[in-house]
Amino acid sequence: MDKIGTKATNIDQVGNDITSSQTIYFAVADMGIKMTVPHHIDTDTCLSNFKTFIVEGMGRAELVMSVSLTEEQAPEMEEGAKLLTDESLTWDGRFALWEINGGYVAVLATKEKTGRWHMYASRCFSEVAIYVAPSELYNTSVLSWLLMMAYGQAILRRNSLMLHASVIERNGEAYAFLGKSGTGKSTHSQLWLTHIEGTSLLNDDNPILSVEDNGEVGIYGTPWSGKTHCYVNKRAKLSAIVRLKQAPHNNMTWKEGVASLIAVMPSCTAMRWNRELFDSMVGTVEKVIGKVKIGELECLPNKAAALCCYNEIMQTEYI
Repeated sequence: MDKIGTKATNIDQVGNDITSSQTIYFAVADMGIKMTVPHHIDTDTCLSNFKTFIVEGMGRAELVMSVSLTEEQAPEMEEGAKLLTDESLTWDGRFALWEINGGYVAVLATKEKTGRWHMYASRCFSEVAIYVAPSELYNTSVLSWLLMMAYGQAILRRNSLMLHASVIERNGEAYAFLGKSGTGKSTHSQLWLTHIEGTSLLNDDNPILSVEDNGEVGIYGTPWSGKTHCYVNKRAKLSAIVRLKQAPHNNMTWKEGVASLIAVMPSCTAMRWNRELFDSMVGTVEKVIGKVKIGELECLPNKAAALCCYNEIMQTEYI
């Protein structure tokens, strides 16, 4: 198991006194998160989106990430830490990611800039310590976001990845819609929900995709669904991935080979600074495009677009 070996922190020494802590298990996409949390922290409130993912123990889920949550002061960052990025559209310039000996440190200033969150992670994110900013524990989504960031990396070595997509499920099969922010992924999903009978929303922002031993590609709901409260703990068979492109007409084009790789890759989550994790992500995408239909839909935000997409996927007419 990868460890952080630094002056800043050793994961085995970080966290809470076991006598004053509780251990909570979550299973997301049949992969487990073990979290050690101080007893007085109300996880039902600060992680309300995780309620449907709580499990009694790992069971058949593989443990992929152990997290220690603490209100202690974060250790001083070691000398020689390398700044990887301080750019974030989500956090208005308050975020920075550093590389340290054997791992990473994510630092996020509070909105009022009176405190900071720190997340120390081992190189492959199997061990994580989060130092919370108490003033933002219950009234922001920072904790959930940090867990999403870490989990999206921790699963990459297991033929799985986090996809930026909106996903519709119908009769056990799922269809993932990709696109840049503002393209209309959620709008297109809503058109399916409105006009195509038997559809439901599996996830509206960050589902997990997994290439499974039986050759199928499964896609799972997660605790992370953007602005839409859709925290569905469910799996479906992924049957198509469609990249949306705004246009004055509705037209589907199917992609193959490199073109399909280019269509999917921009929506996948992996740190470009970690070659092992990034290569794992590319390998998973290459497997996916050999098993799942990949298309590009030039579309308007209307009923005809949803029907065009559905009919092309099913190769049938839905009226």
